[in-house]
Amino acid sequence: MSGFRVPTFNLQCDLYDNFPNPFTRPARATVDCALAWGRRTNSTATGGTGIPGVQVNSIALILPALTDIRGDQNASMADYVDVPAGSGRHYKVTHVDDVAKGYDNEYRIAILEQVYPWPTPIP
Repeated sequence: MSGFRVPTFNLQCDLYDNFPNPFTRPARATVDCALAWGRRTNSTATGGTGIPGVQVNSIALILPALTDIRGDQNASMADYVDVPAGSGRHYKVTHVDDVAKGYDNEYRIAILEQVYPWPTPIP
């Protein structure tokens, strides 16, 4: 994987454990991160019915390798994040996986789903 660089982590985000009203408790951690829309694509959820569904508002959170962030696949339940930290832009973590696992340029990626309401105007 030569020539590929680890992304720049130009933001910080607050990580919250999944409790009722997670944003009313102190953040578990504040970590470096970046937000990305990937290839500017998005999926439509059909619920497996084949009937056109609603647009899923998801975005990727890019984090340093081995960051302790949990998605729906974790037994402890998915985390919530505030990105940038303290902004009120709240998301639920739906999926977590590693990119370039085992290489020097490894990083972690989390797929996020927006949690409403957000502040107005959007920070």
